[in-house]
Amino acid sequence: MQFDSGRCSARLRAALGVTLVILGVTSAQELGWSQGMAGAPPFDDSALRFALERIVRWHAMHDAETVHGLRPGLSRDGLAHMLGRLPCRLPREVQSLYLWHDGISAVDSEFIWYHYFPSLDRALQNYERLVRDGLLRSDEFPVLEFDGEYYVVHCGPDIVDTSPVWYVFHNPERHINYVSFTAFMQTAAEWYETGAAQATDLRQLRDIHQRHNPGATFPYAVK
Repeated sequence: MQFDSGRCSARLRAALGVTLVILGVTSAQELGWSQGMAGAPPFDDSALRFALERIVRWHAMHDAETVHGLRPGLSRDGLAHMLGRLPCRLPREVQSLYLWHDGISAVDSEFIWYHYFPSLDRALQNYERLVRDGLLRSDEFPVLEFDGEYYVVHCGPDIVDTSPVWYVFHNPERHINYVSFTAFMQTAAEWYETGAAQATDLRQLRDIHQRHNPGATFPYAVK
């Protein structure tokens, strides 16, 4: 059976009994982004890109639309110009993401399990709308999305190397799910390569997650 990575949906997650864990951290200090999260190694651009290319290779092997829809990376000048729309600064690892590829053309092409990787322009539009509507705080930036769900990073007054990643879906609480965006991509690459994502083996997914993200909460409830 071939896994169709572009068609995983909320209905599938519901059928599998998969629920996202939304727990009680509410402040920037509690999340730990101002000092960097314990367990997150220093930012290494080559490590991030290697993890991203592993994910792309997996999609290519399974004939996913994702590979064909990857947009060219932004130039440094183009990135700087677009980031001028923000009142805060994205961490270097997320800026590096958009230099690698500026999202995926088709918004329904999955990049990480069922979440999409929108272009920076779309992410900026999401940011402006979600902050205006009160779903995000002004220091939270949405990088991945799916049907009103977002994985976000900290957007602060200064450029830092890395940021923890956490899940937002109409929840006032916040809880760190990945120690950095790089660790998120390394986790996802292993999920795909081991077959855990295709099999929706939540225990194996959790074990992989915990190896890459010490101290962070696995974002799905395991029954």
